[in-house]
Amino acid sequence: MAALRRPLPWLLLLALLLRLAVALERDPLRPYTPASGGDEAWYMANGWGLMSGQPHGSIRGITFYIEVLPGAPAYLVLVGLPQMFLPDAAATRVIFMLQALLGVALCYFAAHSAICLSGRYAAGVVVAGVLAVMPSLVQMTGWILTETLYLFLVTGALWLYLRHVLPAARSQRVPAAALALVGALFGVAVLTRAVLLLFPALVALHLLALYGRGGWRRGLAAAALLLLSYSATVGTWTLTNWLQYQRFVIGSTQMMPALWRGAVTTDASPEAMDSVLMADCTTDCRDAIPAAVYQQQLTATVLGDAGGFVQTRLGELAAASLEPFGAAEMGGDSLRALALHWLRADFSFAGLLRLVNAEHFWYKLALYLLHYGGIVAGLAGLWQQRRNWPAAALPAAFIAYTYALHLLLLALPRYIFPSQVYWWIFAAIALASVRPPWSARLKKDDDHARTA
Repeated sequence: MAALRRPLPWLLLLALLLRLAVALERDPLRPYTPASGGDEAWYMANGWGLMSGQPHGSIRGITFYIEVLPGAPAYLVLVGLPQMFLPDAAATRVIFMLQALLGVALCYFAAHSAICLSGRYAAGVVVAGVLAVMPSLVQMTGWILTETLYLFLVTGALWLYLRHVLPAARSQRVPAAALALVGALFGVAVLTRAVLLLFPALVALHLLALYGRGGWRRGLAAAALLLLSYSATVGTWTLTNWLQYQRFVIGSTQMMPALWRGAVTTDASPEAMDSVLMADCTTDCRDAIPAAVYQQQLTATVLGDAGGFVQTRLGELAAASLEPFGAAEMGGDSLRALALHWLRADFSFAGLLRLVNAEHFWYKLALYLLHYGGIVAGLAGLWQQRRNWPAAALPAAFIAYTYALHLLLLALPRYIFPSQVYWWIFAAIALASVRPPWSARLKKDDDHARTA
């Protein structure tokens, strides 16, 4: 009976077990093979290179040049450290298990963010249950990609903000420790994926609005403290590059290439664009195209056909937003293409059987239902939270920021996917307002939810 009243710990345990099952099932040597996908082997090789202290070299047939590393370093540290002390297979298993723990923490942060916003324990239960079993998040445990760490950092930072900074700001206090920690977490998130670079500026503006005109000095102090902590964290990578390689980098050098690849229409496929963007360093990375070349071509593209540029960006963002991340990665035919073929050319019971027996059909169907269900219910949750704007504004701003940024930069389902966590936080708030019969047991916990 107690488990029914307090199911959140059990859902977190379920999340851990599912992620560990994936971690133990995956071939631990696959990420070391360039033919397995490119990005994973690149991360492993450059992680080893970064932690070894070598400016350039080669490992497992992949050449790395840390002195001109194009991306942010935080995830490379996570995958590089285990390689310093463990054999290849054991190092990968440790990385997978670390990602499993990060995935469970993500569920916890999201659940308590929903509780902070709504004051309802049931909202936390809903979002924890969905994220615990969401196929993309579970499978991500066994992928050497930045998403798990990035989502952990962003969701953790925003939960700390809702839990500690927001109440303090309402009472006109400046929580120095919480602000410094939130700023540092945002900084590490930028050093994981530099796309978050401008988001802390929105957080600072939110702080100024929270304190209001009467407390503008405290609001200014709070914003300055957060931005100072954030800048100091991001600046560690800038300072390292400048002192060691006389190279000025803020987070990543890939912003201009990402802008260019969002403008051009000549690439073979989104996957090819992504592969190039992630800097496949099997060749000499010192031959990388200078930023001025990207800037020149980008300017020519935009000025030459401004209407075409806008159409390209809107179309690519729409396509990336409508396809759930993880569907294409499973291989096989597109679920959308299969469904359209059944409706147009094979509309029969036998055709329906062929549809449902297609490769990975049920997995992809689950992805689509969760993807669109989260957005639709999330919109309802956003509407419910319209009077709670001081708290809801920042999570909603993260969703808007993700879409707005990739309206300019290259847009892929993988890059839009982080918004799904916050769509489901708002969706859980909407769904929790629909009281099922058993919710009376959870209602007793709502009094404790505001201090959870």
